[in-house]
Amino acid sequence: MTYEMKLREERKLGQEEGKADMILSLLKKNMGLDFIQETSHWTREVILQLAHKNGIIIRNAN
Repeated sequence: MTYEMKLREERKLGQEEGKADMILSLLKKNMGLDFIQETSHWTREVILQLAHKNGIIIRNAN
């Protein structure tokens, strides 16, 4: 792996971590799953997994 490839990979990881932080913040403010999904472009399943992993209970997740 070249240095440039490593930098790109690290940047992508950083962006995903930032997006996860944003999603957690929106979940804590009780924003709707549809809104979070549209905003983040993450699937409902991944958002629910992130919430569960961080101890956030989501009501009416269906």
